[in-house]
Amino acid sequence: MKTLRLIGCIVALGMTPACYMDFGDGSRDVGGWSETDPVETPRTVPPPAGGDEWDYAGDGPFDVLDASIAGQMGPVDLPGSVYETSGTRYAGTLQVTMYARGRGGEGMGLITLSAYEGELAFDVGTRFDSAESTAVFVSALGCSGDSRDVWTFDQSPEQTAVEVAEGPSPNQRNLDYTMRFADGNVVSGTFTVAVDDDGTLAE
Repeated sequence: MKTLRLIGCIVALGMTPACYMDFGDGSRDVGGWSETDPVETPRTVPPPAGGDEWDYAGDGPFDVLDASIAGQMGPVDLPGSVYETSGTRYAGTLQVTMYARGRGGEGMGLITLSAYEGELAFDVGTRFDSAESTAVFVSALGCSGDSRDVWTFDQSPEQTAVEVAEGPSPNQRNLDYTMRFADGNVVSGTFTVAVDDDGTLAE
């Protein structure tokens, strides 16, 4: 089951609106272009392979609230405010994409959390870390450039951490994330998701 879940994570990452696919182990598929080449990215996430509909109950678009992203991402300084956020859930995975305008252009951040077994549980105080997590697959990437979807910076962070905090209401959680890049820059922010009484994502 753990192997199948990991395969599912990799397939899902291949469908993300991202600069490239991040395999979570330092390797990546850049599709034949270099890190400095402009990259065009699709703006929507298609449903999982195998049909036109989502294969699991409750899967598909997922509401994400109050997102922010701040820090130096390549040549762009992001101030924190986000002008577009989208969330997707499928087979124990939550994926959040954020777009922001900043000094020097625009940027995109993407966070993916996927439970190896069962559903993701967002208990207050839990920390998911790409360098430490064993029960949850953690992946992220950052892109920036002069304009949206034509990126000149595209990197997966060396480390991504997500901490679960109390949200505005008992059935909400704030997910505070930090992305540490190879150039030494740190990008951080937060977003809010709805959960059921057991801490799993709300239906």
